[in-house]
Amino acid sequence: MVILLGTTTNEAGRANMAKQVTCDCGFMLRTPSDDELVKHVQLHAKDTHSLDLTPEQALARAVSVEATIQA
Repeated sequence: MVILLGTTTNEAGRANMAKQVTCDCGFMLRTPSDDELVKHVQLHAKDTHSLDLTPEQALARAVSVEATIQA
């Protein structure tokens, strides 16, 4: 499953930065919003892996990437 939230470019050739989490099970989330990242990573961890993650743990799993999907 791949979830892309608000990953848009606002100028030709210039992309915003986003954060991405990729799980070993195939789940991937990319969003520029820390709040959205934490919310969806926590939901995935709980629903799929029966894990309770703190916001800090969810953010620690993220890497910075270039947002490449256009609206």
